[in-house]
Amino acid sequence: MFKENVAKLTGLVDKYIKEKDSETLKVVEKQIESLLCDLIIEDENLFIPIILEKLLKPLRSHVLEINKKYLSGRSRYKNRVDEKSRITNSFMKSVLNVYQRQMKNYDFCLDSKYVEHKNTIIKPYPENFPIEFISEDSFKNILNALAKAELKYYKEKLETLEMDKFNAKIFLSVNDIKDKIQELNNDIFETAPKVNKLEKKANQEEDYIDSWFLENQILIHLNTHKNALEELLSQLRASFYVLKSLEESESIPVNVFGHKDYESFEDFYEEMEFFLGEYVTMDELINVFILNNNKPQKRINLVNGTLNDYAYLMRKLKSLFAIKSGDYSQWWADRFLFNGVEKNKKAISTMMSNEENDLARKSSKRTKINQIVKTIQGFHQ
Repeated sequence: MFKENVAKLTGLVDKYIKEKDSETLKVVEKQIESLLCDLIIEDENLFIPIILEKLLKPLRSHVLEINKKYLSGRSRYKNRVDEKSRITNSFMKSVLNVYQRQMKNYDFCLDSKYVEHKNTIIKPYPENFPIEFISEDSFKNILNALAKAELKYYKEKLETLEMDKFNAKIFLSVNDIKDKIQELNNDIFETAPKVNKLEKKANQEEDYIDSWFLENQILIHLNTHKNALEELLSQLRASFYVLKSLEESESIPVNVFGHKDYESFEDFYEEMEFFLGEYVTMDELINVFILNNNKPQKRINLVNGTLNDYAYLMRKLKSLFAIKSGDYSQWWADRFLFNGVEKNKKAISTMMSNEENDLARKSSKRTKINQIVKTIQGFHQ
């Protein structure tokens, strides 16, 4: 019965979102409230996750979209849109008030959807998770725990990884944190004016308080997340001296092998020339192998080999890369063509697997490729 009622709730919420008539909305609200009473009796443990995912999340997205249209001033039905926003906010608030005890005791980190997300401090919750309905203190506690885990991780890696790989790994992580801070700054820049505008409205008319509250909670969580990342960045710099030297020389980028030795990179270029053809310059190769998250404007076309040769090359270089293994095939897909043919992530993974496991697909240019790998292994910081 529980699953059937969850399905009914989904249907009622869809109906609520599409409905424009205020009287009909009241009827649907009563139906939802009645259904919630049944759901909490049937399974109290799953009740709050269901409210968050099936009710508050879609209604919250609906209100944010309404607010966006209203604040832009472009809607032809501005009064009707404004009324729908206020009605929906009021309904969400009433649900939260009724179930505030359950919500207060709910640890969203135990939510299966949240746990499956494999959270990190950069992405502490799944996409579109209605975090603003969770208390600010709970969110701070989660961010603090994730920051401690991040610091512990790198302190352990400092003991186990080769210095070159450690430097590249932590440098990439710091860049990711910086990128996320910039993203949050952009979100704050967009959200703050909405909050200010709604606050002025709320001071004039109480009907706007709920709309202001929702947007303001989002703004609070954005700032909380940004502050936590900035604090982590400060702690990483204080804990790992190498970051100071790396960041001071950011003008000399780290390559994917965790090095900045571009003089030795010339040897790599010379060894790779056989597979590059005559039109690829050393600067183009360096640009492709810089350690960052940006795709180069132009792919390099590998030539003079078979797919098996390229697969063997990629397999042998994999252990020398500083990027995450899950991104490895995608990295090659974004940056290279293979005899003029584009390959996606799955195709490249298959190429490497076939070359490794199928005797008929062994590379015929292993000696040349092994020399390329040996050159990379000889790099120094």
